[in-house]
Amino acid sequence: MLQIDFHVVIVEIDEIAASDVDRADAETHIAAVQPVEIDGEHYWDGGIVSNTPLQYVLEEDTVDDMCVFQVDLFNARGPLPRTIGEVAERQKDIRYSSRTRLNTDVFRRRHRMEKAVSNLLEKLPPEFSDDPDVQALRECDRHNAITIIHLIHRRMRYHNHAKDYEFSRATIGDHWQAGRNDVTRTLRHQAWRDRHRPESGIQVFDLTRDATD
Repeated sequence: MLQIDFHVVIVEIDEIAASDVDRADAETHIAAVQPVEIDGEHYWDGGIVSNTPLQYVLEEDTVDDMCVFQVDLFNARGPLPRTIGEVAERQKDIRYSSRTRLNTDVFRRRHRMEKAVSNLLEKLPPEFSDDPDVQALRECDRHNAITIIHLIHRRMRYHNHAKDYEFSRATIGDHWQAGRNDVTRTLRHQAWRDRHRPESGIQVFDLTRDATD
């Protein structure tokens, strides 16, 4: 049986910091609108910081390669708004979209530093092998590769500024179908089928950007 780790990120109100909480507490309180008290601290939904906290995944202390399917409900890219209604809609896209590019850029820089540290450690004389600083650096020497697949919900013709709370049956049905279409396109795309382990530490696929439905 496939075992999947379950984590929930919520916002600590008084310190504006993201925290990982127990599954039982998360399942009980994650949808709460009012601040929720857990172990004496008050929290809000982690979506205030990021709807898809990719940073938490990238910071996992593991040497295993990772393949991350990231589902974004709001698109960070969009056309220039022309009306007040479009301005309100675009503001929500920017506010709620994930900080994926920032996270991947940070990871790339970290990967380059880890590779430089690894090369430097190989050049050190043997007498430095027991040095505490050298041992600490070796613990940070990771070579895992990460593949990120974007599944981004693109703007539909009927979308407007109410799309963050318009959850009618017809709308949700359209969203589900769009998600199925994007997954199918991605897994059938030649770039996905021809993928290889990234030498730079991370590779990102967004293979549904030109879809029209």
